[in-house]
Amino acid sequence: MNRHARRAAAATNKSPSASIVTLGGHDYEIGRFNIGELKRMTEIVEKSDHAIDRSKLLLAIALERFAPDVKIDDEFETDMAELDAAATTVINLAGFVTLGKRKAAPATA
Repeated sequence: MNRHARRAAAATNKSPSASIVTLGGHDYEIGRFNIGELKRMTEIVEKSDHAIDRSKLLLAIALERFAPDVKIDDEFETDMAELDAAATTVINLAGFVTLGKRKAAPATA
């Protein structure tokens, strides 16, 4: 699946097996997450009060296996639009958006 197909799949809320995030002007391919990574991500989503910190931590987990030479820390240079887009891609790939929609669905009697 090419980069545009992955982004189109993410936009239609299908769960792709891999996606591209752009940070610091560089593209990085990330794949599906293992259960341990999902557990760590869930803890971050549930406990982090600051959007930038949450994005930074989620991206660090996403890249540690797929781009281990990239360190996402407070010194990493990016901008808000790029950070937000990359974090949104990770959130979608991890399934948090889909899970949230399921929880938000009204109960039927």
